[in-house]
Amino acid sequence: MLEVVACPQRLAGAVLAFTGHHVVATGVDEDEVRSHLDSQDIAAPFNPVFLSWLGHRLDARVGHIDVTLARLGSGLGDDRLEAVAEPPDNERVRRARQLRSEVTFFMPADRSAVVALGVGLAGRRELSIEISDEVDRSKGLGTGIVVAAVARVRVDEAIFASVAPGNTRSLRCFLNAGFSPIGAECILSAG
Repeated sequence: MLEVVACPQRLAGAVLAFTGHHVVATGVDEDEVRSHLDSQDIAAPFNPVFLSWLGHRLDARVGHIDVTLARLGSGLGDDRLEAVAEPPDNERVRRARQLRSEVTFFMPADRSAVVALGVGLAGRRELSIEISDEVDRSKGLGTGIVVAAVARVRVDEAIFASVAPGNTRSLRCFLNAGFSPIGAECILSAG
């Protein structure tokens, strides 16, 4: 099943995949979108040819195809992370500010990681983390940071994360922290 819907705020477009269901969020007319998809290919919306066409059509940057993960917040509270007004300038921080609203950044006391919590695609609560390269990651630091971030979210509120499929270290952190894969997504951002 393919659904073509309006483009979400802050984005040029998005392509999402779930079991047996794709969503193309864009300002492009549905008939035009469908005319660029192979109706016999169940994964056509993630075909690089289609994504390239959509990016060109929207004058947008085509992002990575990421695994989408989700879980509920734990609402437990956790003092391992403190809110910071000015996080370090890195790609993860810039991307969080570009793609999300109401972004709050957190860091542990040793400043070994940056956590971003904000409102993203379709109004969902989104989490991303960046761990310093200088840190020993063999002791479960990433999972601990994800768990601490989830504790900042109400127990009844869903929280989402997007991780590159090849980033197995990050995928393991999120899976170990109770996230489940629910689909895939590709975000298109203003050129």
